[in-house]
Amino acid sequence: MLEIGSLSPIFGDVLGVGVGRGAALLTLLTGSAIVILTTICALIPALRRLEDTLPGGLKPSVKG
Repeated sequence: MLEIGSLSPIFGDVLGVGVGRGAALLTLLTGSAIVILTTICALIPALRRLEDTLPGGLKPSVKG
């Protein structure tokens, strides 16, 4: 991320500016998106039960 870049005033204080800072920004944004999407999917009951409702799944074996 360049010092004179358009995103440096926003993210420059947190990530710094210079070589490799653009990659740090992409990593931060990607990680944030994964956390947000995982949280949203965990709140939807149909997605939580998806593996149980799909046909063709393996039944758990009971030994005893």
